Amino acid sequence: DKAGMLVREELVNEAYCSAVPSLVQNGNVWQFVCMDAVNQNVKLMEVSEDLSGIAEVSELAGKYPLYLYADSRHDFVVLSFDRIARTSVLTKYTDEGTQLWQVSYNIIEDYKNQVETHLKKGSRQFPFFITQAGSPNLTHYLVNCFYNYTMTLLFAGQTNGNRTGQLNTYQDEAAISSIAYLDNSRFAISRYYMGANYVFPSVELDMNSTQGADTFEDIELPELTADATVKSMITTINNKEVVVLASQTKSNRLALYFFDKAEGTLLTTRYLASTNPVKIAGLITTSDNGLALLAQTFVAGRFPRTAIFKVSPEDISFD
Repeated sequence: DKAGMLVREELVNEAYCSAVPSLVQNGNVWQFVCMDAVNQNVKLMEVSEDLSGIAEVSELAGKYPLYLYADSRHDFVVLSFDRIARTSVLTKYTDEGTQLWQVSYNIIEDYKNQVETHLKKGSRQFPFFITQAGSPNLTHYLVNCFYNYTMTLLFAGQTNGNRTGQLNTYQDEAAISSIAYLDNSRFAISRYYMGANYVFPSVELDMNSTQGADTFEDIELPELTADATVKSMITTINNKEVVVLASQTKSNRLALYFFDKAEGTLLTTRYLASTNPVKIAGLITTSDNGLALLAQTFVAGRFPRTAIFKVSPEDISFD
């Protein structure tokens, strides 16, 4: 509820496993994607808003689901992994579940073990994600997945999913950890490289060419945990358009970085304390124009629990 207290909990049948980000609204229900525990097929699930029931809607194309994204046109896109063909697979559906197109991106390196460890929620988690460029006019999907030899950010045309460009990193030791579309060809990006974390609050990207993530002028964030999970968004707080990045520090705190959307300058930083280890899982705006953060924490250092943090706009100052 609005005070952060648990209202209801519903366990999903053990026939389903490895639910992937994110939870998307479709009319009066919420949907998510998970995996069949036996044959690894992709399942589309539906949950009522009052959490009175969870049911399978349909079986989608592919196996090993990694991410679900609902775009501004109310279509949804699923990223999955084909271990036989060794490809990352992007599939687009209408909001009614009709497949529009599917495209595969070849992987030269063998990342099967890394993907399976990721889906089992093992120690190594990779920042698979999908978002879009162009608002409200969608032009490209930004797809973070394995491609060729590396964890790569791909630019995929929205009409057919074909790759138009890419932003390379380094094998599986580096990755783009988040990206937010600003305007035209400007983006806010965070990345990690061999344990170190960096942010580009405003960078120009050509979505029709191949680039390297190590060529931009960035800001190192040494207080963050190694290869930190980062969530980013564009929002308006206290009448100012800002880029917000959320992550976790080495001292068991959640960190919020606020950058000016137009100039890319750091406006302020806010830390949320936790007595237990904490890891960011989600970031949204609230009806009062504040922020809500979803995190995973570990009671006594070993018992996983869900934690919610609320930040009111009155608690954020850019002076």
